[in-house]
Amino acid sequence: LIQDNKKIKFDEMLHSHGLARLPLPPTRITSHSQTSIDCICTNTIESVLSTEVLKTGLSDHTAQICTISTEMERYSSTQSKRRHFSEKAVEELRCSLQEQDWSHIIQTESVEIAYNAFNGIIHSTINAICPLKTVNHKRNPTKNIWDAESQTLKRSYLEALNRELTTGHP
Repeated sequence: LIQDNKKIKFDEMLHSHGLARLPLPPTRITSHSQTSIDCICTNTIESVLSTEVLKTGLSDHTAQICTISTEMERYSSTQSKRRHFSEKAVEELRCSLQEQDWSHIIQTESVEIAYNAFNGIIHSTINAICPLKTVNHKRNPTKNIWDAESQTLKRSYLEALNRELTTGHP
């Protein structure tokens, strides 16, 4: 980018908010000019970032991708704990709660004591009838959503767009 007054003021404004603009190659390309008018701004160190400009063919602007490199856990858990509430289990839960003696809760004058007793009955009944079970999650393989025809159409369109950008003629 050309160091002009507007760019300097823009960079100073970003800096006052703890941000920096990452350098990008031209992101708007026509047959008579190439400008970098798009921004990727960050408040993290640039060594963990990588940027890329993609020719999508959607307009005379290119797309920008910013990737942040982070350390991922080596063994991510694919399990969780869940309760299974089937119709049968819910009916059994309802019957069990109907059989409970609720008189000590109704007759207790302390709201906190009544709530704790109520909560204890609910939790113990649910834990007995619908216990927490460990569920393994399947990892879904990533799917390629683009078929060969769309890839061919995209390639031919990008070639025509590049030809127009370089020559000024379609």
